[in-house]
Amino acid sequence: MATAAAAAHDGPQQREKGFLFSRFSTVERMIALGIAGLALYGIALMSDGFYIKGKAAVAQILLQHAFAGRELVDTTPTASIQRQNTKPLSAPQ
Repeated sequence: MATAAAAAHDGPQQREKGFLFSRFSTVERMIALGIAGLALYGIALMSDGFYIKGKAAVAQILLQHAFAGRELVDTTPTASIQRQNTKPLSAPQ
């Protein structure tokens, strides 16, 4: 009889609702936030490094094209930008 009363009283514990790390102590939460902060900082440094490497690779290709004498843009005049012979708006008298 005594064991039945003890078993009925010891029901499953309900978890606290709310914060994601509610079962952690304050120190454990601070450690977890520190680890997450360091991970984000590392990702930011890596992405900055990849950006600089990519920018340098594009610049190297552009320099090679420039020294090879290739034109990247077609500079031949077209009909839309050729000068037309028109009379001035106000003719001198």
